[in-house]
Amino acid sequence: MTNTPFVETHENLTIMFSPDAVPTLPDAALAVYDCPPSPDLVTLAKPDLCLVPTDGGPVQLGLLGSVLPTLAASCGSVQLVVWGVRGGQKTSSVLAAVRDALARLPNVGVWDQAVEDSQSIARTADSHRPAWDSPLDGKATATEELARLCDGLIVHLGLARVH
Repeated sequence: MTNTPFVETHENLTIMFSPDAVPTLPDAALAVYDCPPSPDLVTLAKPDLCLVPTDGGPVQLGLLGSVLPTLAASCGSVQLVVWGVRGGQKTSSVLAAVRDALARLPNVGVWDQAVEDSQSIARTADSHRPAWDSPLDGKATATEELARLCDGLIVHLGLARVH
């Protein structure tokens, strides 16, 4: 992966990579900034939605606690996506704990499905590639959940109807 800025255009999608600056975007129905939860970027971009991945653990929720109020004030809404849930954990318990921790922030929600721990997701994240590019490791559930998440976000943003 290069750190050189680039623009790649497809029929229905333009991809911009700009590691050192927020790119100027043309009018677009959907712009995705893939970055750490940054109050500075959110204040500048004023997005309709901030999507924040979290493992739902107390340490990460504590760290997010200092950032989420600023994100919530600058975004239309903030959705936390719980990821990396391991087989021994009860997904419903993790989701409930995260919802309880965030109850005081009115426009912060928790995505209704957790994305389970997956070797294919870890492999592709390490190489900066989409999860669906990885050969399946016998568990397609995590990549299917990512696809469901993407579909749900597009519906959540009003860019498509439920199918």
